[in-house]
Amino acid sequence: MTVTLAASPAKLIPVFGCVAIGAIFIAAGLGKIVDPVRVSLSISRYEVLPSFAVPIAGALLGPLEIVFGIALVLLRRPVVMLPVAAMLGGFVILQVQAVARGIDAPCGCGALKLFGDAGGESEIGFVSVARTSAMLGIVAFGYWISERGTRKAGSTGVIVK
Repeated sequence: MTVTLAASPAKLIPVFGCVAIGAIFIAAGLGKIVDPVRVSLSISRYEVLPSFAVPIAGALLGPLEIVFGIALVLLRRPVVMLPVAAMLGGFVILQVQAVARGIDAPCGCGALKLFGDAGGESEIGFVSVARTSAMLGIVAFGYWISERGTRKAGSTGVIVK
């Protein structure tokens, strides 16, 4: 029996992209779990949640990112991609509104200094909005490819002879 991958590059790009974004979510989530107080302070700087909700969001964001990151890495299914896309889209909106209002807030990449933020977390701005938008685009493309593939009968991407 010979097993051949019949996936086109268009199908492989979102797979690798979702695995990479899942790894980023895991790393950022771990950074947030290590210091939930710092995360809560960062969230409060966006000025969108009532004060009682900030520590709750600070405590839940890290574990949520880890769960979705692991699910993206292991499953790469539309049921996972949709809430991740919603999280990323919401974060793009949060960043844009904060920039528009002149608020200086950290990007929220986590304590692991992702994307070269060696001197500390970078402040939100064009680069962080573009970075988050690119991740959203990759996940959305992965969702679209996955949904399109599930509608075609027998489109598993694996040929068994």
